[in-house]
Amino acid sequence: MRTIAELRLAAQAGKQRDPAWYRVHRGLSIHVTRAALRLGLEADQVSMLMMGTTLVAALCLASVSAWDNAAGFALAYAGFLLDKVDGEVARLSGRPSLRGILLDRLHHRLAEPLLMLAIAWHEYQLTGSLGVIVAGFAAMLLGGAVDENQHLAAVVLHKHVRQRGEMPDPGQAALPFRPSALARWHRRLRPLKAARTVALSLPIAAVAYGLERAVGRPVPAWCLEAGALSLGAFLVCQCVYYWREGIEREAADAANVMRRSVVETEADDEGLA
Repeated sequence: MRTIAELRLAAQAGKQRDPAWYRVHRGLSIHVTRAALRLGLEADQVSMLMMGTTLVAALCLASVSAWDNAAGFALAYAGFLLDKVDGEVARLSGRPSLRGILLDRLHHRLAEPLLMLAIAWHEYQLTGSLGVIVAGFAAMLLGGAVDENQHLAAVVLHKHVRQRGEMPDPGQAALPFRPSALARWHRRLRPLKAARTVALSLPIAAVAYGLERAVGRPVPAWCLEAGALSLGAFLVCQCVYYWREGIEREAADAANVMRRSVVETEADDEGLA
């Protein structure tokens, strides 16, 4: 069995560009990855375990029992780590697949949003306020829209190629990028996505549950409402940014990645011939 350093080098290549607060979790995930490899688990099996763990976590967070809630946060973090592990297992085994990417998307679009609804139901049981249920659904829908927009360029590019039969002009992505005022605002407002980022929202929710127990105030409900408003504000900025300038550049970037992939594949085929 390879050492942790060797596994990290192969499984986490390119991840050094992730923010430090996010990259730190990979220091733990690689140990889970080694255990998964020793057990002979496939990447898709890890993905299914990830989804199941997150669903059980949601059930625990919806409870009004403090012990259930504690278990829920532990399981939610385990699901978050497994979201790293399935990709690492796929890269180390040399068997990444389209089905694995599908499972990952289903997890982000279906399983993870249930954590917000679970917190909303937890608060509804304690407060009886329908407003918190509305906030939970709003956070789910807005977070899903923000997440989907981040992958919009690839969808737009695919439809463009199907309709026009050709790739867009690569010149847009090749030009030096001078961020406009709108692009700068879009980048500065990214912290508003915290409610949709499990690595950030999970510890915030855990602190909110603890404060609720300590002071008897609906702190998680306040966090849900603030999260829904923040996601709504970011979504507006995101849509304006893509409409005005972002979609052309990101679609051109995606097209250039596809071009390079085709060239590299052809070069590899010629080398094997």
